[in-house]
Amino acid sequence: MNALQRAAARLRAAVAPAAAAPVKRAPTLADLIGPAAPRALTAADFAAGAQIAGAASEIARVTLPRGDVHSVLVGVPLRAYIFGRFVASVATGVGETTAALDLGAAGLTMARSTRDAPALPTSSHPDVRAYSSTDGTTWTARNVSAVDFAAGTVTVAGLTAETAYTLRVYFLPASGAFRVRAIQPSGLDSRSVELYNDSFRALHETDQADGETAPRIKRAGVAAMPLGPKWGVTLEATTAATIPWGDELAPHEVRIPGNRAPVIVNDEASLNRALGAALRSA
Repeated sequence: MNALQRAAARLRAAVAPAAAAPVKRAPTLADLIGPAAPRALTAADFAAGAQIAGAASEIARVTLPRGDVHSVLVGVPLRAYIFGRFVASVATGVGETTAALDLGAAGLTMARSTRDAPALPTSSHPDVRAYSSTDGTTWTARNVSAVDFAAGTVTVAGLTAETAYTLRVYFLPASGAFRVRAIQPSGLDSRSVELYNDSFRALHETDQADGETAPRIKRAGVAAMPLGPKWGVTLEATTAATIPWGDELAPHEVRIPGNRAPVIVNDEASLNRALGAALRSA
């Protein structure tokens, strides 16, 4: 190549358009988290909320751990039996060893689930439990000898005659509504996602063991709802019944299927954007 050819080549290089810089792709959620493992949310995960009787309010909440993304599975049967508590003071008479409690007169309604139940009297009915105390501290499981779910009456047996008791009855409410929500942590854009919402009667009287009729989280077009670190999942109720979360005698059952994956890239802004995009598509 002679000097003239070399000069022409330099000229062409000088005026040639520069190659376009590659466009950097925004990381997706899959880029930011590791392999997921099954992790359902159960009753033991939730701490007591601040219920307001008769108003929509939080009965329990779990805050998801820092460093993980928890995905709630969509379309997979969940399990939830949420118990109310009725308290009464009674005094048995001479030769009297039972006490009939009228929950219906107190404005409470009782649901009966489809679960198998032993014959009465029993202290292990899946829908009704009874306890007694003479000092308000020590509680003894008692047999339930009769239940009228329609009328809302429960007969507690096995008491001692001529004794003053405080009785607790735990039952499945039939009136009111139950809701599950996911809530972003404070400091982020205010956002909540409703995961489940139905009446207590529908929840408690549906066959939750039947894969076709069992309650589930419904979202068209997605298999899971990913929730970021420190998000809250709340259980909420609108009911006149007292829901005693944190009462170790209350036999609440909750199982919300999900997966949990570790965050492997320390980029909070990208993680929040990826989570937001995933939730907007749900």
